Amino acid sequence: YIMHGSPAALVVVSYATKEILHTFTLEDSKSAWGLDVDENGKLWVGGSVSSTLYSYDPNSEEFEKHGAIFFFFFDTSIQDLIVSGNKVYAGSAYGGSLVAIDTETKEIEEFGQISKRREFMKEIVADEEKDEIYVSIGSPMDLLVKKPKTKNFTSFLPSKYMSEKYAQDLVL
Repeated sequence: YIMHGSPAALVVVSYATKEILHTFTLEDSKSAWGLDVDENGKLWVGGSVSSTLYSYDPNSEEFEKHGAIFFFFFDTSIQDLIVSGNKVYAGSAYGGSLVAIDTETKEIEEFGQISKRREFMKEIVADEEKDEIYVSIGSPMDLLVKKPKTKNFTSFLPSKYMSEKYAQDLVL
């Protein structure tokens, strides 16, 4: 779990014994919102204040700080992240940007700000088989999809919901 504060911390607890196994300081972060586990069991954590990415591998017990993953000064917080295949997708606040990090090569693919005047990338879902990326942005809310071999995201939100703030917890 994440303890918010200055700095935030990742706490690893044994479910069976309730014993604290590790406490890792999330340097450069006061909170962390995005968490996901890859197919090898590695936990990926997205921090706030400086958009720092962290990982923890329970098999080797290795904790790693990967550094800031957004390049624009207004992308200060990782709002959501998901792992799909060998990529970690992360969305930001206050720039509403999206990046994908290859977990093997560490290369970062920048998608940039998804929609003008939208500050928050609230949710991300990827369909690895179809090579599609779905996102929720706001405020105001929009739901968008990026299809294979295209550069742009296309809205699929019914117009009657476009005055809402956000959509949370997207599921395919």
